[in-house]
Amino acid sequence: MEKERGFFLIETIALSMLLLSITAFCFTYQRIDQQRIYTEAAVTAYFLAQEQIALIEMQPTEVLRSQTSFPWLGRSPLECNGQKFSLHSMLSPEPNSDSLRRITVTISWEGAQKKHTKSYQKLIAYDT
Repeated sequence: MEKERGFFLIETIALSMLLLSITAFCFTYQRIDQQRIYTEAAVTAYFLAQEQIALIEMQPTEVLRSQTSFPWLGRSPLECNGQKFSLHSMLSPEPNSDSLRRITVTISWEGAQKKHTKSYQKLIAYDT
């Protein structure tokens, strides 16, 4: 009688563990890549918002008193690293103060089938 050839149980378990490890690695890599893309966009949004705040602060006092919203004041378009951003800037008076205004910059972008939004605020003082 001929000896049957085939896989032993331990070989099958070892192969299953190897495939499971490869699958886990691929899933982890995909999640890390998604997190990297989000982080790149969030950091870019932060710097765009900071640039907008700085450009609003440089406006003359008359403009700061009269305007309540500002379009994007930067030179470059709102597209960095292949990501499109939208920005909305509001300037509002601070309660109980004639010389303080609050700048609120809200920046949003699309990523991985989800819309992300971040808001940044800063108080600025100007001469009355």
